[in-house]
Amino acid sequence: MVSPTRNAVVRLLRELFFIHPQNSCQPSHIEPLLSIYGGTLLESDRTLFSIFHLFEVHKKLSCASVLSTWSSSGDIGSTDASGAVLSLDAGKVFRTCLSFPRELKFDLGHEYMDKVELQEELYDPLFLNLLFARVVSGNSPSSALSWVQFFRTNIVCVVIRSLSSKDDAFRELAICNLSGLWKLLEARKRERSISLQFVDFSFSSRSTCKKNPMSSTS
Repeated sequence: MVSPTRNAVVRLLRELFFIHPQNSCQPSHIEPLLSIYGGTLLESDRTLFSIFHLFEVHKKLSCASVLSTWSSSGDIGSTDASGAVLSLDAGKVFRTCLSFPRELKFDLGHEYMDKVELQEELYDPLFLNLLFARVVSGNSPSSALSWVQFFRTNIVCVVIRSLSSKDDAFRELAICNLSGLWKLLEARKRERSISLQFVDFSFSSRSTCKKNPMSSTS
């Protein structure tokens, strides 16, 4: 259970940021907030998320770039969005999928009104979708093992579940994410196919040389 003190302090931070956004919305001011952001539906986390959005508006930079260095551990940041996704609690991500808040809007000012204990047990689906978007737009896993670990986080389940959102913008984001994922997987499939063709060609060439040894010296 989050203490009222945390909520009060985070609300105060929000007021300070919103009073002078031109001065407060600096990377050096935003980065420390990542260590206390849990990525959940708690009021304090949603308030912090609104500060990240304020940074996005005033700096003309996607807040996804800021969130890419987030880590669930809080003490050690991630190097990219893939690392941030791999740091997620797979169990909590799966609970988010099972108890997906369909009423949640693609609006950082929208409050998720449900049981407080449930808010703490669920990730913010908007946060997960933004992380996912960052991954498919340029920070995708680089190896087959990395892809397996990526899918094991269950984040793809949440993106698919987001298609059931009652908010049009939320569904559009999910569709774009799934489209990006499909393109990445298709690209890897083509790469694998080319690699297999090359290996097959290499073995075929070696077999031909063994059968016709003079052909390699002629």
